[in-house]
Amino acid sequence: MFTISDCISTVLPILIIIVIGYVMRIRKILGDRFVEEANHINYILGFPLLLFTSTVTADLKTLFNLKLVLYSVGSILVMAAVGYLIFGKLTDKKKQGALTTTTFRSDILLFAVYITGQLFGQDGIALAAMLTAFISPTVTTLSIVILNHLDQEHNRGLSIGQTLLKVIKNPFIIAVITGVLYNCSGLPFPEPILDPLQDIGAMAIPLSLLAIGVQLDFKNVAEEKSLIIIGVFARLVAVPAIFVTGAVLLGFHGMSLACLFAQFAAPATVSCYSFAEQMNSDSKLAGSIIIFSTVFAIITIFIGLIILTSLQLL
Repeated sequence: MFTISDCISTVLPILIIIVIGYVMRIRKILGDRFVEEANHINYILGFPLLLFTSTVTADLKTLFNLKLVLYSVGSILVMAAVGYLIFGKLTDKKKQGALTTTTFRSDILLFAVYITGQLFGQDGIALAAMLTAFISPTVTTLSIVILNHLDQEHNRGLSIGQTLLKVIKNPFIIAVITGVLYNCSGLPFPEPILDPLQDIGAMAIPLSLLAIGVQLDFKNVAEEKSLIIIGVFARLVAVPAIFVTGAVLLGFHGMSLACLFAQFAAPATVSCYSFAEQMNSDSKLAGSIIIFSTVFAIITIFIGLIILTSLQLL
């Protein structure tokens, strides 16, 4: 059983690194160029290597859990459908797309990998990596379908082939699939090669957290205050309360529950902004929800870990 001290030691490093990044932005030591380059490095190298090295060394036969995958992916489909219907009644289509995608598209790669890794070590990281292989194509496809449908101004025709190609070419998917195939081959991975790859992968999480701190900007939010509150509440309170409760009722506990909790409690991912920008949705609203959900996620994740720990579910 984990203690309150374990919960603090899991969440506090996230807060410290983000604050360091924010201070460096204020002091003008780091800026937008650093964020762009850090995110690019992590996208093509850092996180793919973290996922690959974790999968290649894991006991996949023990870790794979079909029930976990089905619940995780099924919950995303429910979030997308319910969010689309509810937000469609509250606001216009541009804002509806931003609110919907930030509700079902969380930063699972960073937060699930980090939290399960802190709590369960390499097995936790490998489980999060396995789950990411199913979640990433699901949320990518859903985002494209929903935003394209709501984009009345350009009325883009959605190509299924282009969508599938984009999903297949995702570096995270390639890394996990390659790691799984190598793992299943039974061949040993040379330590002199594995060690530097693991070192580079280990930099991905702190680098990403630092970039989050650098890009925090609390200006110009008054215009969309009510919608930002709704979006952040949906992402950080409603989603974890509903779906973590459902997971507990279905019998999930320990590492599997921690992974699901991290998925549901994580803030909206930065890619929501990119998708909104590219597909004529409200990127400003999406960006504001990302910022504030990232800030308040530190609090809600800590509270969630305390609750799950006190109930002896972790």
